[in-house]
Amino acid sequence: MAARPDITSPTWGLEHRIFYRFSLLVGRHVRYFSTHKIKRYGLSTQSWLILTVIGRFAPISPSELADRTSVRRDRISRILDLLVKQGFVARHLSNRDRRRLALTLTAKGRKVCDKLEIVARQIEVEVSRRLTKLQRKALSDILSTIEAELDIVLKKL
Repeated sequence: MAARPDITSPTWGLEHRIFYRFSLLVGRHVRYFSTHKIKRYGLSTQSWLILTVIGRFAPISPSELADRTSVRRDRISRILDLLVKQGFVARHLSNRDRRRLALTLTAKGRKVCDKLEIVARQIEVEVSRRLTKLQRKALSDILSTIEAELDIVLKKL
């Protein structure tokens, strides 16, 4: 096991922190995407994320949606109201539990989601094209480890 780094050291700079670097990458991607792609559909960054997650996991409940995004539950309700009004999302009673809502994409929502997904995938392919298959697998494994460890660490703090 590797020795623990000295987190009080001045060499433990911001530019070396995993989550800082992730936030910069995500920020650059989101700025491009929101400026050049999603605004033409009347979507915000968060509504695009919600649309994408519904597209992938539908039928999905609002609480499951909150668990799969970084969007607060109170914001999800407002964003869903707008997505329904825009004709992108439909709310139904769940077939499994008639007391719960199930969210799905409408045909219009599916069309927009699919178009934006192609662009998002294209960006990811272009960004990762210099990585070998082994490096992409290693990156995926590393991200999975970070996700699991984060949950453990946050429970301890």
